[in-house]
Amino acid sequence: MDKALVAFEIQKRRVELYRTGVLTKVDDIQRLTEFSLKAGESSTIELLDAIRTRRETLAGFYQTLFDYQVSLLDLELATATPLQK
Repeated sequence: MDKALVAFEIQKRRVELYRTGVLTKVDDIQRLTEFSLKAGESSTIELLDAIRTRRETLAGFYQTLFDYQVSLLDLELATATPLQK
């Protein structure tokens, strides 16, 4: 059970990190790059790179959400107690 609890806490923290900063930062970077492109201060390649980075970050976030749910299930199985309704 200790191993399941540790894994759950790690995954929970990873989800929190994405939600409290990482996702906002990549959204801001993409938005600023779009603005810079319109102002003639950046290139289309830079915008495409910002879009790619945002999509890769979202893919990582979705994987983290999946890993969180798996760790929650593992913890529920280890404790024989449903933890989510």
